[in-house]
Amino acid sequence: MVLPTFQGHGLARAATREILGLAAKDGRWGQIHATPGVGNRPSNGLCRALCFTPLGEEETVFGGRQMQVLRWVITPGAASRATG
Repeated sequence: MVLPTFQGHGLARAATREILGLAAKDGRWGQIHATPGVGNRPSNGLCRALCFTPLGEEETVFGGRQMQVLRWVITPGAASRATG
C-alpha cells in the first residue's frame, strides 16, 4: 500500500519491479500471485504494466469481508525480462 500523499509517483511500480528482480536472482521462487479487488484500478494497472498474466475473477475473504478480486500471476524470471 502506498500512502495517498505518495501515490502517482511510480513508487509501487519501482518497488514491485525490484522485488521481482530479487526473486528472479534468488532462483527459488515459483509463481507469484496478486489479488487486487476488481475495482482497484491502480493495483490492477500495476499488475498489467509489470506483465502479470490475468487468471480471472474470484471471490475471496479478506479482513473478514467477502470481496471480488482479479487473480494475476507472474514467474519472477519472466518478470525481470519483461520489466527490464
